[in-house]
Amino acid sequence: MASSPKSCDTFVALPSATGNGCMIFGKNSDRPGNEVQEVVYLAAASHKPGDKLQCTYIDIPQVEKTYAVVLSKPSWMWGAEMGANEQRGGSARESLDVITACLESHGQGGPCAEGGDWFYHNSFIIADGNEAWGVRNISNQLTIGKKFDLSSAGLIEAATEAGIYKPSDGEFNFARVFDDDSLSTLHSRYCNGKRLLKKYSENGQFNVSNMMSILRDTDSGINQESGTCASQVSMLPSNQGATAASTPACHWFTATPDPAISMFKPFIFTPNVSIGELTLSPQYGLADPARIKPRFSSKVERRHQLYKAHEKLIQMKAADERKVNGIIQNVRELENNCIADMEEILRTYGESSGPKDRPIQFLRVLNKVILRDRLEVRGTRHDGHIHVPLVMTLEVGDNQLLLQTALQTSVLPSLIPRACGDTREEIVYASVS
Repeated sequence: MASSPKSCDTFVALPSATGNGCMIFGKNSDRPGNEVQEVVYLAAASHKPGDKLQCTYIDIPQVEKTYAVVLSKPSWMWGAEMGANEQRGGSARESLDVITACLESHGQGGPCAEGGDWFYHNSFIIADGNEAWGVRNISNQLTIGKKFDLSSAGLIEAATEAGIYKPSDGEFNFARVFDDDSLSTLHSRYCNGKRLLKKYSENGQFNVSNMMSILRDTDSGINQESGTCASQVSMLPSNQGATAASTPACHWFTATPDPAISMFKPFIFTPNVSIGELTLSPQYGLADPARIKPRFSSKVERRHQLYKAHEKLIQMKAADERKVNGIIQNVRELENNCIADMEEILRTYGESSGPKDRPIQFLRVLNKVILRDRLEVRGTRHDGHIHVPLVMTLEVGDNQLLLQTALQTSVLPSLIPRACGDTREEIVYASVS
């Protein structure tokens, strides 16, 4: 049955709490349980003066330049639940100013679910490698209280004029003034999120895997299972200092519901990025029911290939839970190996003295038989680059599951012989000339 959770869980671990000094961001997108989220890549672009940008319900003036972005978004709408822009493309503070300016000019509105009457206003966490704006954890309630760094002009005066605050109430408390229900209880998702953040960061070694574990936690209510329609984790290195120009950010997406049974796939902005089509939903253009008035008068197919494959996994689990749990365990091992590979790549990124204008994109996959199944990687070569597609095929009996991995990373030439030439590691690298 489709569910409509009130809001999402969003986290940021500051560099002082992480083992590698990076900012680590995480979010579960809690939406109606039957909603499909796609992961899309949009290239940077320049626009003409006077151009308009068509959003879900309104159009607004377009800006002169837009950065490249990778987004996890409900397939029916223009906007996104979460995502990232290209490295060194703007900053968290710049994004904060853009978002708040748009909110002041255009506001928020319109149904928040396809064909439903669900309405809400969004909150935001915006992070780069140096700072995060918003709150450390947003979870089903307002969490900004008495202490905040910035606010809209005239905030307290507007609250006083509206009759929801008066000086005799004491120091202005944003959450108390605007939402009495935001007061935390010991068992709220917000408090559970704080507890988990503290648990994993108490030794100062918080990492990407820890953030994924928090997003997968069902007992806390943070993982809403089918209601958690997609998840993202990002590792953001500082964009200041000697390593700023050489170390890229890495973003991990599920593109499928329930992170406990999904695989996080990594993405890095590189030249000539292509994430493939497995996470792209069907497009209907002007014929989309979301754009025809009256809106949502009909339904269309929104599922992408990876979503359909994920549905098969859920169906198989109902029939043979033990076997599927074994598959999930092995896929988790694959994910852990991929995380370790990415950490190694990022540690050595930029160390080569060779030419840096010919990035090689590749995928490293653990060559392991999973039950009676096999993993397959296919690739193509063109323009002097190796482009390994974002597909791993996991065959389970008569059913075929597609595990799409959006790994796009630049590796300098000195790393390739060491990575590709050692067959003793049981690593598969596939490319087709």
